[in-house]
Amino acid sequence: MQTLLGLALVAFLSALLSTAANGQCVARKSLNGLWNGSDKGKYHLASNGKEVWWMGDLVQYTNVFHGVIEGDVVTGSWSDVQSSTRHFGSGTLRLQIVRTPGGGIAHLKKIGGSGSGFGAETWTYPCNDTVGSPSR
Repeated sequence: MQTLLGLALVAFLSALLSTAANGQCVARKSLNGLWNGSDKGKYHLASNGKEVWWMGDLVQYTNVFHGVIEGDVVTGSWSDVQSSTRHFGSGTLRLQIVRTPGGGIAHLKKIGGSGSGFGAETWTYPCNDTVGSPSR
């Protein structure tokens, strides 16, 4: 009887420990903070609700952006301010603020632009906090 009980306990614990966590990032309420670009850049955003600024830090470039928020669309201008290739780009960008079903900010997506070409297509934020884990 003890052997059967022991095997059942081992099977239960094994199943419990192998269950994947169902955690997810907590959606942001504002654009402020660090974002990761699909171009591998780190973008430091600041917003007051009507305008947004960023400083983008990439291996070969540093760029700045200033835009205006209308609804869930950001429209603005960017420029490289430092480049190891000595090619300085500039142009415009239109970004969609993609929201979660609860209204939080899921990510940013490029929906238009002009100029010498901007590398990133999407921006996500580093996920250091989670909710929904089965252990909580």
